[in-house]
Amino acid sequence: MKNYDLEVKAKIAEQSKLYFEAWQNKDLESTLSFLDDDFINMFSLGMNQTKDECREDWKRVFDTYSIEGVEFIRTELIVDNNYAFETGLFKQKWITNDKQDTISFDMRGMTVYKKQSDESWKMFRLMGQQ
Repeated sequence: MKNYDLEVKAKIAEQSKLYFEAWQNKDLESTLSFLDDDFINMFSLGMNQTKDECREDWKRVFDTYSIEGVEFIRTELIVDNNYAFETGLFKQKWITNDKQDTISFDMRGMTVYKKQSDESWKMFRLMGQQ
């Protein structure tokens, strides 16, 4: 079981790195590819967003802002068979395209990952607070 935990933690760490790179690069399709089909976002841009709603809202964000200074520090990751529970600290800045406004985020979050049929892991739930 310990090897399984270490393997899952390594997979999720790599996935998180790629996800946050896609987010900062405003790559909508790559960002969405990390989400389970039944994903629910309870973190930002309104409560209880589905994957399809995230597609619309994240596109608006990407069209309106540059995203800078994305940082994620994992504080804990617990693996439980087909689910993994990750807590962490998340920072970023959104700067309007006209450079007139900046929104800074310094948040705590929890992500629940779900094991997929191909043995990969995708975000299933995302919760956070500023």
